Amino acid sequence: MQQQSQEGAAAIRGGFWTLIDAAGGQALSFLGFILIARLVSPEDYGVLALAYAIITIPSILLNDSVSATLVRHDDLQDRHLNATFWANLALAIASVGLVQLCCGWAALLTARPALGSVLRCLSVVIIFAALAPIPFALLAREMRYSRLAFRTLAATATGTSLGVAAAHLHWGVWALVIMQTTTTATSVVLMWRDVPWRPKLQTDFSAAREVYRFAARVMMGHALRHAAEKSDIIIIGLILDPTTLGYYYLMLRMIGAASLVSVAFADAVMLPVLSRIKDDPGRRSAAYRDMLGAVSALWTPAVAGLAAAAPIIIPEFFGPQWKGAVPMLRIAGFACVAGPLTRTTVHILLAAGRPDSYASLSLLQLVFVLVFFAVGAQFGGPGAAGAYAAVLLAVTPFHLRAVGIFAHVDAGRVVKNHLLPLTASGVMGAYVYAITEAAPADGRWTFVFVATSGMLVYALALCALAPGEVKRFATLVRDAFPVRRKFLGMGK
Repeated sequence: MQQQSQEGAAAIRGGFWTLIDAAGGQALSFLGFILIARLVSPEDYGVLALAYAIITIPSILLNDSVSATLVRHDDLQDRHLNATFWANLALAIASVGLVQLCCGWAALLTARPALGSVLRCLSVVIIFAALAPIPFALLAREMRYSRLAFRTLAATATGTSLGVAAAHLHWGVWALVIMQTTTTATSVVLMWRDVPWRPKLQTDFSAAREVYRFAARVMMGHALRHAAEKSDIIIIGLILDPTTLGYYYLMLRMIGAASLVSVAFADAVMLPVLSRIKDDPGRRSAAYRDMLGAVSALWTPAVAGLAAAAPIIIPEFFGPQWKGAVPMLRIAGFACVAGPLTRTTVHILLAAGRPDSYASLSLLQLVFVLVFFAVGAQFGGPGAAGAYAAVLLAVTPFHLRAVGIFAHVDAGRVVKNHLLPLTASGVMGAYVYAITEAAPADGRWTFVFVATSGMLVYALALCALAPGEVKRFATLVRDAFPVRRKFLGMGK
């Protein structure tokens, strides 16, 4: 029990810095998003969404897949890092060349002339994505999440500032391109500054094969997952107009904001923690349930509140031209309360050495996306949001089954832990919905009241439903953060 508590405390301590990373970075990013959204059209965001859906295919494969492999590696040596660096860089250069060759064809296929030019410029992101895995993995393996938080805040502030300045100059979609490329480049530069390792002009093909043998299986899962997560944008872009795609993109950004302040700490902390205890299924399962419980406690009220208060939030923060996104956020947001049960599956399966199962789940999700969105997009924006909700609800049982069979986690206990914050979020969501429907025309102060009182209602409901769990989690947080600087990692 003491070991389990220590693992949970380590996860929460790392999660503290990752929450600062996510919350601070997302706050700056959202500030820029709000300012730029008032200066550019939903159509501009639709073009960016299409371009980024294409660009992130190689970026995800060369970044997330390799990072996960390096973090998990039992005996990571200099030869592994060197081989990975040069192989990743070569693959990135080849991917950029391929994008340059195909961008005209993509613009012609989607009937979006601006898409080709945006793809050409945005392709530089692939290079920076390929350079990120090594410094990220080294910092994550050492649990130096305070440094990762700093690079996110600095990079986001830099990119957001330049993007807002370009939007004020009426550069339209190019303001969005500038913001994205600058943020990515600055993030990578800052991470490299914080690690002492540097590549050498030599490589070890056996080390490269060792790394990419596992990474290839992870890549398959990430490729399928990315296809499942981005195929919706491509389908909507082909069937509907760019403005509707812009509304859908705003919906995704708002859901993503909720996930980054709740699931982000799990994305950064869960795999390193679980990999350290991968040979002890009991401890691994207990640590996973603790982290998933923390994710649910943060995620469910965030998305439920966003969905309920959408008629106030969207016009007030983004302007009246974005009102078309309100029904889409309400439809998708309420279904997203099931998100923690699927979002964290990848970490427990990789820690259990089952990337093949993760790939199978991603393939199943891709099939659901293709079927539901091909039908849902025929009914406009609300239909697309309904397809998003249907996919999430359809894949949840399969994720729970995979976690139970391949990672030996009691799925029943996972669901039980999730039901507590889900029920409390339902109480809060009903309260926020009632207040929002009766809100006055000026939603600014209504939003402040709804946000503060909604959080209070959620906290009271959670304490009433599960006082024991709330006390246990509070104890875990207290153990993770005693009032001493060294536990906060300030010296790192």
